[in-house]
Amino acid sequence: ETAEKNEDWFFSEQNRNKVQILRAIRSIAYESGLFERCAALLKRFVLNEAPGGRESAVDPLKSLFSLYLSGTHASAAQRAAVINALLESSVAAEQELGLTLLGEMLKTSHFTSHYSFEFGAWKRDFGLHPASGGQVRDWYMQVIETSRAAEASGSRLSGRVRRVMANHVADLLRIGMLDEVIALARAFTGNSGWPEGWIGVRNAVRRGNGKLSEFALKKLEQLEKRLRPSDLAGMIRSYALSPEWSALDIADLDEDEELKPLEARQKVHDVCTDLGQQLAADLMQLDALLPEIVASDSSKTFALGRGLATGCASIAECWSRLRDEFLKIPEGKRQAQLLSGFLASAVAHSAEETESLLDEILADPRLNPYLLYWQANAGVNVKAFERLMKELAIDTVPVSSFGLLANGRAHEGLDDEQLRQILRGITGKDGGNSVATQILGMRVFGKLSDKLPITESLKATGREFLAKVELEKGAHFDHMIGHIIEVSFDKQEYEDQARAFCSRILSEIRRWNVYAWDLSETITALTKTSPVVILDMLVEQAAGADGTGQRVFQD
Repeated sequence: ETAEKNEDWFFSEQNRNKVQILRAIRSIAYESGLFERCAALLKRFVLNEAPGGRESAVDPLKSLFSLYLSGTHASAAQRAAVINALLESSVAAEQELGLTLLGEMLKTSHFTSHYSFEFGAWKRDFGLHPASGGQVRDWYMQVIETSRAAEASGSRLSGRVRRVMANHVADLLRIGMLDEVIALARAFTGNSGWPEGWIGVRNAVRRGNGKLSEFALKKLEQLEKRLRPSDLAGMIRSYALSPEWSALDIADLDEDEELKPLEARQKVHDVCTDLGQQLAADLMQLDALLPEIVASDSSKTFALGRGLATGCASIAECWSRLRDEFLKIPEGKRQAQLLSGFLASAVAHSAEETESLLDEILADPRLNPYLLYWQANAGVNVKAFERLMKELAIDTVPVSSFGLLANGRAHEGLDDEQLRQILRGITGKDGGNSVATQILGMRVFGKLSDKLPITESLKATGREFLAKVELEKGAHFDHMIGHIIEVSFDKQEYEDQARAFCSRILSEIRRWNVYAWDLSETITALTKTSPVVILDMLVEQAAGADGTGQRVFQD
């Protein structure tokens, strides 16, 4: 504490003793009378950390807020008070930390710790260890009361607190806190309901069926009905903005469908599409909900976007609304799924209008980094090829984004000559080597999987690519190159090109840029297409005349 008063470096990565200090502070926090001071010091370390720093202070701080194996005898009230102070802070980083610690106090199972519980020669236990159900209940009541106070404050954190609590509703119900969850739900419903809590209750009902008493199950079902969203905003928050893994909990499945997550997922996405159509017809509601929807990282907003395009009166007008809201979000936090779903559906309803929108996206430097993702979902055609060629000339567009052409068969919209031109442009850019490998490898893989003939033009593209590709480490790279070799060097007349490729393999191995095991599938493919070349280049030449060379094959 003396050191921290005047020395900012003490909490930074410049402090070479940081790791030892963090562990010492955590050990000192064992005494309940010292807990608050230790937590304050650990908080300072957390707030001064740079992203990706070594041994984050978040972990030792979180460990002090666990019900078991915490290494401290601080009471639940003491820990809740620290969280409350963080949630009431005006500093965003402190609020985030408060939410993290709130979630840690809500854990009900799988308690572990990798920290030492020793302190020199002193004998110690593992910290606070509630021995009765009443003590455990008191612990979680402290957390619930803290969350209720934070939510009732009306701050911008209210929604986040509600989501954190909702994520643990099923766990709280599992340990018997039914009445407490019901009381919490009454406090949280308010005017906007508690859609996240509804999902948590449905999860508990689904898992508790056959395990809970009839009385408890009936109370849960009553709570589920009370929380079930009935208005459009609540339905959208529950279905479209909830986590993807909640599909089983929110889909209305028949009994025989309970163990079919794919069917559940499709039902939920169909509901999201329908909700999008309803939202498109209510512009006031759309404007009110759009900031929340566009900022959501839920993949189900793609289906919501499809519904918006289907139900809107004007594709261009609705797009303008989505685009303007999208651009309000800081660049690193933008979520493009909603707009992608919109364009994917818009092209089916008004292809010409959608093509004009995509041209506008290409011309807008704020939007063109997202063009590849949106174009791939809207479909790749001749006009799309022209845009992609122009996109390749824009330095601000990362070459990695072209990897989207390998996903979902997007590349199949390009003919062989168009693909060749795209690959030439990609390989000419820094970082384009692995991206081009992935696209061409998936083109070949798709043909082989569908048992379709490989055209001579695609084979020629493969040979042109293999003459330039830089060998890399990585199982996926090796797998893709193996596919390309099998179709490209399929005739004896290409033996010289196969020999040149083997020479490059040997050269890269000798320079330690790759190892033979990095190219196992590549070499296997060559043994199928050019066995004599393999014997000459990678057996005899690799061993050397005196047998002391670097061997590719081992006995």
